[in-house]
Amino acid sequence: RVPVPVPLFGRTSETLVNLVPRDVVVAALDVLAHDPAAEGQTVALADPAPLTVDALVAVLARACERRVFPVRLPASAVGVVARIPGLERLTGIAPASLPYFTHPTRYATTNARRLLAPHGIAVPPFESYADRLVAFVRANPSLPTKGLA
Repeated sequence: RVPVPVPLFGRTSETLVNLVPRDVVVAALDVLAHDPAAEGQTVALADPAPLTVDALVAVLARACERRVFPVRLPASAVGVVARIPGLERLTGIAPASLPYFTHPTRYATTNARRLLAPHGIAVPPFESYADRLVAFVRANPSLPTKGLA
């Protein structure tokens, strides 16, 4: 197969990507909304061990059974690249999501883990469900991608 071009911006071996399955978010919100121990707490519902951009691309490439061709660009190029006509059709990446992959953000998940663990809720590693996401998208090709965010 022909490698798929994937634009990668900035320090992709250092920038972390935080992904949390929607069902985990819904379950966590339900528990936290009814737990008196959560009152007044700041809770960052995030992956306690997020992948780097490079690792995320590798996991998705394996799950999609694709080879990728990384197109490495400086972080400052995000705005310019996001305006390229046909970018989403070519790469499958929504232009509005590109800046997220250059943000060097880390989340403190201590409170979330402490409050959710007694209820059996934890953010799973992306690698543990990437194959299921890809299978779902393949089985439902007519679903609009905006609904999958």
